[in-house]
Amino acid sequence: MSKSRLVTASSLWAFALLFWAGCTELQDDVAAHPEGWTDPSSDNFHSYKVGVAGFTSCSQCHGENLDGGTSKVACNSENCHTGGGVIPHPAGWNVPGDPFHGDQVRLNGFEPCALCHGADFQGGFTSTPCSNQYCHTNGAAFPHPAGWTASDSINFHGNWIPVVGLDNCSGCHGDDFTGGASSVACSGTICHTGGDAIPHPEGWTSDDDPDFHGNWVSTVGFGSCTACHGSDFGGGVAEIACSNSTCHTDGSAIPHPDGWILEGNVNFHADWISSTGFSSCAACHGPDFSGGHAELACSNSSCHTDGAAIPHPDGWTTVGNADFHGTWASTAGLSSCQACHGEDFNGSHAELACNNGSCHTGGTSIPHLDGWLTEGSANFHGTWALNEGLADCYTCHEADLSGGFTEVACSNSSCHTGGYAIPHPAEWATPGSSLFHGDLVSQSGLDYCAECHGTDFSGGLAGLACSSGSCHLGAQAIPHPILAEFTDPTHENYHGSIFWANNWDFSYCQACHGTDLAGGVADYSCSNATCHPSTEGVFACDNCHSGSMDVLFENVRNLADVSVLTVGVHTSHLQATHSLSLPLDCSECHVVPDSMWAVTHIDDTPNAEVTFNSLATGNDLLNTVWDRGSATCSQVYCHGSFTYGSVVGNDESWTWTETVTGDLCGTCHAVPPTGHITGGGIERCGEYCHSNVVDHIDHRTIKNKTLHINGVNDFVPE
Repeated sequence: MSKSRLVTASSLWAFALLFWAGCTELQDDVAAHPEGWTDPSSDNFHSYKVGVAGFTSCSQCHGENLDGGTSKVACNSENCHTGGGVIPHPAGWNVPGDPFHGDQVRLNGFEPCALCHGADFQGGFTSTPCSNQYCHTNGAAFPHPAGWTASDSINFHGNWIPVVGLDNCSGCHGDDFTGGASSVACSGTICHTGGDAIPHPEGWTSDDDPDFHGNWVSTVGFGSCTACHGSDFGGGVAEIACSNSTCHTDGSAIPHPDGWILEGNVNFHADWISSTGFSSCAACHGPDFSGGHAELACSNSSCHTDGAAIPHPDGWTTVGNADFHGTWASTAGLSSCQACHGEDFNGSHAELACNNGSCHTGGTSIPHLDGWLTEGSANFHGTWALNEGLADCYTCHEADLSGGFTEVACSNSSCHTGGYAIPHPAEWATPGSSLFHGDLVSQSGLDYCAECHGTDFSGGLAGLACSSGSCHLGAQAIPHPILAEFTDPTHENYHGSIFWANNWDFSYCQACHGTDLAGGVADYSCSNATCHPSTEGVFACDNCHSGSMDVLFENVRNLADVSVLTVGVHTSHLQATHSLSLPLDCSECHVVPDSMWAVTHIDDTPNAEVTFNSLATGNDLLNTVWDRGSATCSQVYCHGSFTYGSVVGNDESWTWTETVTGDLCGTCHAVPPTGHITGGGIERCGEYCHSNVVDHIDHRTIKNKTLHINGVNDFVPE
């Protein structure tokens, strides 16, 4: 307001106070003022007279400036117009300070002003309204202009105050706007009411009070707030930011501080909420955070999006849905979940644990329940998974249980360790490795395996049978194939094939059936009426190959076909079906082991070693040789590799896989042998010299087999 305007206002003010305060007895022209001249209730009150006639009559006696004149009595005297009501108004009347008219109005009220300027301050007899080009203008117009309280009017005080400030308001309505000199509080029945009251009511900042501003704003919006505190709530004309030491502080600052949405920033909202809760958020954004009176949902293009939407989107708990939280968490991780639900997912400031009646329950509880790792506990995960399957486990820990977005593999220092790691370690199927499952099973039993793969190992909750594409196949299938296949040497599922494929390594069987194959962790002995019925136990020779002399020889595949290399003419030798000598003992061609596990028996070679004894070697005089490639023996005493004086044999090299038929005499040695004496029917062996060995009738039948092919020259002439 310009100084010239304030001076004019001051003058008008002084004239009004002059007539209201009363004067000394003055004359009207010549006579003294009439009775009631200073009494506002009197018809003779000087203000009424002045209102009709103006100041001319006054100035004739009191002077043009009413400072005394010929009457020598100034209107500004100790008895009449004094203080701020002096006429004319004193210097400084329109300048805040002393004697600023606003201060005078606070002390004396508006009545002195109204006496001169009219009850509506439109001029009165002074013809000078308080609202004029020099004094109260625009929003400070006195009285306030039409539209002063209408937010859509150009005269709306909320628009005017941001330009000129609140000082003009406080001049009349008081520093606290409770009435001041105007005796009209800004918070009244017509203007600022309820939460809009100025000053704000008690309880404005107490969230449990009926006057809590959050409740009020949720109904009427922020328009009234921004009018005083600015569109960004940084202070505005009120010069009081909503974010201050007593109101919105730290994370609840309005507007939100820099770093509010940056994880790791000191102002990150999740950290702040974890300490103070959601109530402050809900006050502005609504109890469901969908916008509220802030008209800004927490789930928006720049804040909580997709799976982090608050509230969570439809399909959040539905496996297979595009919004399924497991799928989302597998990409974004769990940090966003923990920000609201706590590091242990027990609720935190969200006050909603992931373990609740509608979300993670039972075995899927997060964190896992007490007893989750304790076998026998009602909460043991193995029991739970057996009933519910592993799908929920896969959701968090990944399909191979290697961690997934939880970054906690089921195989860790406190859960599945060593050979029981899930997934199984690379050496799980490697005999001899410290992680070989057979060894581990032999120590702890099969129950552990059964928990995942089922009691019959056909898949169970793991959905993976031990007999699968990469593990137990064919004869190694668990459970074993049907008995007819498992015990049939010609079938691909014959159990003996395990040994052939693994160089006679029995550890595979021993892992389940024990080192003596008497039961082990499988609690099932291989020596039983159905499998190996031998009374000598499972390691009796004839459980794997023939050991009896009164049956056809069979190899480990139970084959008796002579053309098979491991069968050959074993029967001919062991049972002497050729009738030329006594049956041979196994020791004549092999080192017979003292036990199943003798180093010469189960060794690192897949084939039986041939080690000739003294009979075949002619009492160690021959270099007897077995050639597996050609399946032949050479320099074998029994086959004619001998010399007795001038008599020598044929030294035959027979094929092991062929049976010699017909007249066998003359095959190992000639008849008579080369170098033998001739003449006189000597070819009739049984008639002359060898009658104690050869039949004297057909001269072919060996009647005393102990004396033929026995490594000794038993010539006894008769």
